[in-house]
Amino acid sequence: MAINDDDSDVGQSKADSMNAGVNQGKKWPTPEEVDQSDQASSDTTTADSKEEHEAPALDHPSYESLENKLTEAEQKMNEYWNEVMRTRAEMENTRRRCENDVVQARKFALTKFAGDLLSVADSLGHALACEYGDNQFARSIHEGVDMTMNMLLQTFERYGIKQIDPVGMMFDPNQHQAVSTEEVPDMKTNTVVRVLQKGYLLNDRLIRPAMVVVAK
Repeated sequence: MAINDDDSDVGQSKADSMNAGVNQGKKWPTPEEVDQSDQASSDTTTADSKEEHEAPALDHPSYESLENKLTEAEQKMNEYWNEVMRTRAEMENTRRRCENDVVQARKFALTKFAGDLLSVADSLGHALACEYGDNQFARSIHEGVDMTMNMLLQTFERYGIKQIDPVGMMFDPNQHQAVSTEEVPDMKTNTVVRVLQKGYLLNDRLIRPAMVVVAK
């Protein structure tokens, strides 16, 4: 069946009338209004996010509190510094004592050995004190003992051992041991008259005093 053009126009007219009625009941926003609405929504969301992530305000200490803490820190620092200085001084003293002990050990390591050799020197000294008279054989022995004694004393000196023979010197209680006294008109009081046993020093340290007879 054929559709009449007049009927088609009537239908189109009714559709336009319905759209017009709908448009008259609701006002659609313009593009500018849409952009402003989106921007406001974004600002609101950003503000909410900032409020959620914003750190709480810190409580700053007062000036007096900071000053007290600084004073306490300075006191502790001074205490630690004093402890460091004391420790350093103790370490320095320990180092010096150790160095001195090493030096003393080197200087006096031969004390016992030297003491054992003193009896040999005493025996040679007693042999030299014997009278040999006109006996040529005894004279030769005496000369040999004298040479041996000189060699021993030279060896002593190379190792810091010195002999003490204080005849005619004033009595020194630091190096001499008085065995007896004698009246000697030509000598002053406290003068060493005779040496019964010679003394010895090792690097200026007394290892045996000289046994002497003193004038009174």
